[in-house]
Amino acid sequence: MIDQFLAGLSDDEYAVYRTPSLDPNSAKKQMEQGPIASYALRIAYGAPFDTSMLLDNERYYNAELPYAAARSEGVDLGPLVYLREIGARSAALKASILRTMREHGVCQAYAQNGGEHD
Repeated sequence: MIDQFLAGLSDDEYAVYRTPSLDPNSAKKQMEQGPIASYALRIAYGAPFDTSMLLDNERYYNAELPYAAARSEGVDLGPLVYLREIGARSAALKASILRTMREHGVCQAYAQNGGEHD
């Protein structure tokens, strides 16, 4: 299934990471792929893309899948970085994020309840 994901990408368009604290040959894990690959195969494969970018809703967006898989094995990959923090790094990036996120139902509901995009 990784070949489907990587089809058409060049070597500089993806990266592979290994979590050194996990034993890829631990007992009862799918073949010898380790617990994160097992999570992706047994839990997340076929799940819909998470256009709302929310955690724990049985949908996955880009970075959420490895984060959720590692968390399922008790591995802390570090704190979450919120989009407002990323947007604070660049005015152009913030404008791009806001343009994209304003179309999302979660942001629209937040704005209707008196919140603002930040």
